[in-house]
Amino acid sequence: MILRREPVLVQAAVVAVLNLIVAFDVISLTPSQSNALIALTAAVLGLITRRYVAPVPLPGTKTDGSLW
Repeated sequence: MILRREPVLVQAAVVAVLNLIVAFDVISLTPSQSNALIALTAAVLGLITRRYVAPVPLPGTKTDGSLW
């Protein structure tokens, strides 16, 4: 699944396609509505993306981050 390998790429592509749909008037929205839709989409995708790119501790490390 591409979302697991490239979550930031998927996020950027979805937001770009949404911007193009609004720019070419495929969906008729006011500027305020389109800005709100794009902001909401970016926020939701950002939360999903964070799940895949959040740092995880290395095996053998203590909870405080030290190796010893």
